[in-house]
Amino acid sequence: MKKLVLNKLTISLLLVQFIFGTIQLSDKAEISILTCKPGTELYSSFGHNAIRINDQVNGIDKVFNYGIFDFNTPKFYTKFVLGKLDYRLAVSEYLLYKQQYIFDDRTIIEQTLNLPRNMQQSLYDLLLTNYLPENRYYRYDFFYDNCSTRLRNIIDKATNDKLINSQMNIPTGISYRNSLKQYLVDRQWLNFGMDLVLGLPADKIMSSWEFTFLPDEMFNYFQNTVWAENGKHFVSKNDVIYESSRNSVKYTKSFSPTKVLWIIFLFYGIVIWLTNRNHNEIPELIIFALAGILGCILLFLWFFTEHKSMANNLNILWAIPLHIPVVILYKWLSDRIITCYFFITGILMVFLLIGWNFIHQEFSIAVIPIVLMLLISSISVYSKAQKRLSGGKELS
Repeated sequence: MKKLVLNKLTISLLLVQFIFGTIQLSDKAEISILTCKPGTELYSSFGHNAIRINDQVNGIDKVFNYGIFDFNTPKFYTKFVLGKLDYRLAVSEYLLYKQQYIFDDRTIIEQTLNLPRNMQQSLYDLLLTNYLPENRYYRYDFFYDNCSTRLRNIIDKATNDKLINSQMNIPTGISYRNSLKQYLVDRQWLNFGMDLVLGLPADKIMSSWEFTFLPDEMFNYFQNTVWAENGKHFVSKNDVIYESSRNSVKYTKSFSPTKVLWIIFLFYGIVIWLTNRNHNEIPELIIFALAGILGCILLFLWFFTEHKSMANNLNILWAIPLHIPVVILYKWLSDRIITCYFFITGILMVFLLIGWNFIHQEFSIAVIPIVLMLLISSISVYSKAQKRLSGGKELS
């Protein structure tokens, strides 16, 4: 068995050597980080990093890119939802890579690294090893294992911990959740959706090292990194390869989730007021059913997926999964049970609003009108059930 594994490794190494030719870099070789600014597609909202190996003596000008995924992957969406989608390291010609980002109108900035030749070779060898068929795939995680963190880690390994960044372990004062908001100014609904599905881990305050999960922050991190031996900058020069024409675009928040949900709240309040005199709780039950469905989704993401940042999601304090069986069985529940359940639900909504700023997890401000709808729905259902009890008439 060991011999078989060794033979496979040897074949893989020979294949890589065949593709890339010589793997000994020359004295003229340069290694650089390519930082690409956010694009218009959803998956490109936060930018991208890759690493370029340029050695004209050996005819090498390749880009190693850890950000590749395949829509044709079997059960793609199922794996994406479950957090089991694999990304891979791909290698392409620099000119082709550059043309793709120019076509997408995304700014490209190149940081040429001040690396001694032995460390250039070490980094190149590590990249080639990562590119072996058995190594190139990895389990993607947006915060902890992505195109930026992969590059950061392999550079750290190649430089043998000889780089210094004075801010490395100092808290930035910014959480994972809030670090995303600057990229979502024009995508308020996406921002709202991410706030809903991200749990307590997303509210951890990051160090500068952890902040490098974002391509722009990895750019800034290495820009402020020096060699421990002589204090020379790790980045020797910067070049803007391409400047996007979209940089001056101003975004609008006209149809933000907060505004839309406040309008819905006002209309819903009118509906509840108009139906207050009858015993029809359909509007209230619809609201509770929707909240319960969302709660079930959040609970699923918490316990049944590999998305670490979606665990311990306190949004289930208002999106309560238990609403689903209550709504389904509502017709058969006694008014005493109904008054008890919705009294507790109403009290929970009140405490949630009072303690809004004291809860460790940050909620979207757009959740406030939802919580208020749940509160007035709880009061409405409780009042109607209480009236039936007072009149000696149970719900049938």
